[in-house]
Amino acid sequence: MQRNHLMGRAITAIASMLLAFTASAADLKAVYDFNNPNDGSQSFGSLVEHHGVLYGTTSMGGLFGYGTVYSFNPATGVEAVLYSFSGGNDGAYPVAGLTYHDGYFYGTTSGGGVASAGAVFKIDPVTGTETILYSFADGTDGRGPYGGLIYHDGGFYGSTEYGGAAHNGVIFRIDATTGAESVIYRFTGQPDAAQPMGNLTYYKGTLYGIAEYGGSAGQGCVFAIDLSTGIEFVLYSFAGGTDGANPEGRLTEHGGKLYGTTNIGGATNSGTVFELDPVTGAETVLYSFAGQPDAAYPYAGVTYRDGKLVGDTLAGGVSNWGAVFLLDLATGQERVLGSFNGPLANVSLGVQPGAELLYFRGAFYGTTTFGFDGAAGGTIYRVSN
Repeated sequence: MQRNHLMGRAITAIASMLLAFTASAADLKAVYDFNNPNDGSQSFGSLVEHHGVLYGTTSMGGLFGYGTVYSFNPATGVEAVLYSFSGGNDGAYPVAGLTYHDGYFYGTTSGGGVASAGAVFKIDPVTGTETILYSFADGTDGRGPYGGLIYHDGGFYGSTEYGGAAHNGVIFRIDATTGAESVIYRFTGQPDAAQPMGNLTYYKGTLYGIAEYGGSAGQGCVFAIDLSTGIEFVLYSFAGGTDGANPEGRLTEHGGKLYGTTNIGGATNSGTVFELDPVTGAETVLYSFAGQPDAAYPYAGVTYRDGKLVGDTLAGGVSNWGAVFLLDLATGQERVLGSFNGPLANVSLGVQPGAELLYFRGAFYGTTTFGFDGAAGGTIYRVSN
């Protein structure tokens, strides 16, 4: 299930940089360590807050090893597994985070379901009861939803990485009441988009999203779908050079612009933060990551707060096990808020953060994929600036 390019970015830490790490990470700390036997493991999805409690998913772990839905109370530090996926019809390997609507949490699993092609589920946060709304049939309806869901006008919209007419993924809608699926668009591959990743973004009647591949150069693209007509078009194709390549996270809208990241490309091939005009399709690279000790290889999207974009990266930082960065939109200046430690440190912050950050009560919360030794289940971390 795991995507190989998520796991191999970080390299062995350099011991001489450990003192610099300690100083830079003053506001970065792990608030929960996924290390209990039946706990979750490897969280990629962003957290969501409801009534002061944070909710999320892990792609593995739980009672059966197929992932979990969990809650975490930042006031008490208590984590609880709400549901453990069994790997059967109930789904397996949730990669994306959750969406709250009308008393329930909704999400996707990349595997499991009736045809082992993934599923859309809902969870009762009070009882932990799971209900499958839709199981993908591994055909023209799609396969492998890695992104999460957004709610709009009575339905949940999402994407699958594979399936569809050309096996390049689809955009789908799930009726919130009946669970019926409608395929909004089937991707055809280069020069069209291919293998859409991340959550969709709704803005002024249009869905915007990112595809890891496809586009005119095959290096990924940003696409748009007009919900009134169903017409899809590629808004921007990454060339694979200084403009970036292989975007994977969600787009963030602010002030009529779309903001996102590319996993690689840029001036040193360590990834970028970009701005995109949804009207003209013009792309502007706001920042190219320089790699260690700067951040490197952003997998998730960015979070907007007070004129700044905040995100995390799979590698970079002083120990090259990942970093949290802040980019000031007014000045264009970037700084690393904190670095993740790796096996040379004796305090576990976790390594390889890959989830979009949630702002909650004066701080940003995120998750790491692994624990500090590269084997544990990862952490929930908190960072403030």
